[in-house]
Amino acid sequence: MKAIYLYPVLALLFLNSCSYRYQVFDIKSEEVISETGDYFLYENDDLEIYYDYWTEGGYPVFKIHNRRNDTLFLNLAKSNFKVNGVAIDYYNTTYTAEEYERMRPFPLPPVVAIQPRRSYQLNGFPISWRWERIKNKPGYVRFEQNNSPIHFGNFLTYYFDDENIDYRVENNFWIGKIKKYKRKEFNEFKQRHDIKSNKFYVYRYDGTDSAEFWADTVLSVMEVLLLF
Repeated sequence: MKAIYLYPVLALLFLNSCSYRYQVFDIKSEEVISETGDYFLYENDDLEIYYDYWTEGGYPVFKIHNRRNDTLFLNLAKSNFKVNGVAIDYYNTTYTAEEYERMRPFPLPPVVAIQPRRSYQLNGFPISWRWERIKNKPGYVRFEQNNSPIHFGNFLTYYFDDENIDYRVENNFWIGKIKKYKRKEFNEFKQRHDIKSNKFYVYRYDGTDSAEFWADTVLSVMEVLLLF
């Protein structure tokens, strides 16, 4: 009896799986808090850091705001961004990883001066373009910090001219949830006024050519056949 249903089931699953083109990743952190007005914010007595990850692959933009009346010196030579344990320097003219050379076409200065009550924008590095395997039902998966598939962090060093001290900011992040969206669902989600600076998305351009697509399809077939 199962064989009778196999071909139509495969055809339906093929069409259904192809319709999922987006995955939205929710970012969690203990130090960085989501605020009303779509702010993903870290702050201390010296500075504020506004994060915005809402791009494909999570290529973030940080706005660093100096809260003090003294010039803040951001030491990029002692700062880096880290994804799953791999540190990527903001300032390192000898760094040769090809996937990041194209994201940083020219080197940043080793130190950036941020005037009192002013801000500086810094671009980070992409988090992931990987399509994660998630069952069509329920269409999402949740994680805790200890089992998240992706951990990343922003590590900045700064100082003030009148103080012989290096200050260090360590903002750590992990993925708390991944949810699949069909194209229409994703477009509707984009139009909503939800906080999105603490999220990024991945788009599957051609799932029929990927090993992940076929693995998802086979797993879904097995699930459906068990119902017969």
